[in-house]
Formats: sequence, C-alpha cells, structure tokens
Amino acid sequence: MTHILIQLNQESHFQLETDVSSYATGVVLSQLCDDDKWHLRGFTSKSLTKGERNYVIHEKELLSVIRGLEELRHILVRAKHMIEILMTTGTSCTSRHLRT
Repeated sequence: MTHILIQLNQESHFQLETDVSSYATGVVLSQLCDDDKWHLRGFTSKSLTKGERNYVIHEKELLSVIRGLEELRHILVRAKHMIEILMTTGTSCTSRHLRT
C-alpha cells in the first residue's frame, strides 16, 4: 500500500476518534478527502494520572475527547463543518453528549 500525503483542507469534514484503556487515552484525527477515504491528519496519546485511572469509563472517554480537542485545536479551529466525534464504543458523540 502506498501512502500519499494530501494537504489539509479546512472545507472538508473531520472525524475525531477516541480510545481509552485503564492507563491511557488516545485520539486520531482524520479527514474525508476527494477520494472518499478518511486520511490521517493527527494523533495524540497520554497516560492517565493515578487519580484519572479511578474514573468510570464514560468519564475517561470524555477526558479523551477533551484532550484530543485541546491538542489538535490548531487544526480544528478553522474547520468549516461540524466535527464528528467517535468514542471507543463506536457511538457518535454530539454536542448534547458533551453538555451532560
């Protein structure tokens, strides 16, 4: 498989995928390109602190979303479309989920 670098396009859709474990959070930022495929735009991961390891799973998932948005904000701040957020469970996260 050949990987091709494609320039970032703020007019295209972004997708933030999060994952958590007992010890770390991870985020992958992808963008839908002209070839109708999602291409990697950024990623980040960070260990959980001792206190964060005690969080219940949905709190860890939301922590992962917050960390991803903070770390990748320099890319997302100019996005023209709503950013789709996919959490570990595979369910979409809407602004309603983030307010609760």
